[in-house]
Amino acid sequence: MHAFKKGDRKCVSQPKNILNFQLMNNHQAYSRAFLLHFLNLPFLCLLILVSSGCSTAKQTERKAAMATKETNFNALNTAVMGGELKPGLSGQEIQARFGEPDDIYRLISQTSVTEIWTYQRPPDHAHSSQWRPIRITFENHKLLNISY
Repeated sequence: MHAFKKGDRKCVSQPKNILNFQLMNNHQAYSRAFLLHFLNLPFLCLLILVSSGCSTAKQTERKAAMATKETNFNALNTAVMGGELKPGLSGQEIQARFGEPDDIYRLISQTSVTEIWTYQRPPDHAHSSQWRPIRITFENHKLLNISY
């Protein structure tokens, strides 16, 4: 880098390794831009492949979670229809067997804690003719009622 005097037109000269398209004619500028574009093409392709792999992994993870949710809902539905869930079971027992509920409504009073857990069929099957949410009511952390 070479410094000029204050009265000169430029105060600092450009290093030789910086591309300065203004000093080139149009053909040279387009040739360099074309070359730089294609040097970056493999990088861009790699970036696209990596990012699409990430979204595929997320989709696979989401599908697995939905499959687990559907399996848990079907098991809960079978248990409810078969009369396997009896009053007095704890919320921990229900959750360990059928997974997290989709929604929990909690009412706390001076004498009790009432919770209503809602399990719903996954969205892919929400419009199925057999669809119905299952609501489990707990009072003081013990199963009180099931509605479906």
